[in-house]
Amino acid sequence: MRYDKTKKHEFINDVDSDGVAQAAGLKAMDRIVEVNGLSTDGKQHPEIVDIIKSCLSEVTFLVLDPEADEYYSSRNISITSASPNIKYMQSTPHRPDTAQANVVTAVVPSVQASAPDIPADAPQPRLCHVLKWPHYEGYGFNLHFNKLTGIEYIGEVDNRSPAESAGLKNGDRVIEVNEINVQEAEHAQIVKIIKSIPNETKLLVVDNAGHDFYHSRDIKIVSGMSNVKYCKTKEENNVLPNGDESRVVGQQPDCVQNAVTTSRHPDRAQFPVPTSPTETGTTDILGLSAAAYRATIVPKRKKDPKLQPMDMKQKYNILNEL
Repeated sequence: MRYDKTKKHEFINDVDSDGVAQAAGLKAMDRIVEVNGLSTDGKQHPEIVDIIKSCLSEVTFLVLDPEADEYYSSRNISITSASPNIKYMQSTPHRPDTAQANVVTAVVPSVQASAPDIPADAPQPRLCHVLKWPHYEGYGFNLHFNKLTGIEYIGEVDNRSPAESAGLKNGDRVIEVNEINVQEAEHAQIVKIIKSIPNETKLLVVDNAGHDFYHSRDIKIVSGMSNVKYCKTKEENNVLPNGDESRVVGQQPDCVQNAVTTSRHPDRAQFPVPTSPTETGTTDILGLSAAAYRATIVPKRKKDPKLQPMDMKQKYNILNEL
């Protein structure tokens, strides 16, 4: 291993031929992101060596090859061993007394060249680029996870919100977030990916009818497909004079067809959009809708009895009870 003082990261310098490290998939120039589940950020070379030595017979590396390192770094996307788009590799010891190496590496999303041929009548998936407005709280949408089906979808989308301006719709199924496929990701992982880039997020979505169309034809949805719409939040152009942040006036989505270069895929069958969280066991953790969030907070506020109106008779009865 070597520590690059300029990049401030630890890298694999050389890998022995026919060794357990090579068998586990380690390669020269790989950047070490984690060792035994611990991030290497901010750690010096001796500290990382100590972590490796803490496990005598086995060590696990999370690494990025140069291409993946450039891809995620340029997009300000943080990768951890909990990320959904990783590949796990493990060496097989030649002898019982030989150390074992495990390697977890992040996979770069496929590019447009891998996009399938699309029928002329195919519904259009949307890549919604949602940008926050200075005078609006949050993005203006809720992200829901259906526990019964394991499907992530868009819940409520606020009127005149950045999310609505970017083309998000109630019930949209989420395929990618920030150019990372999330079809197999857990809800908490998806939330983390959304938050990885401040003040903006990109979601590749498709409605239920569109998903059913592609699923029935065994076509995987990828954002490099020729019929994908790119929809971006327009600038916040008109704030109402009463100062109500939830009533910012937006515009219709600014959509341009085939303006993306990433790809991924969906799975599972179509599901109905739930009418309430309790009907299907859905949960709303992200809470990106400002109006919806305030609506849930207000009923929970405790009432101060000192501020409640009281007539003379009520006061008299209270004094008699003392």
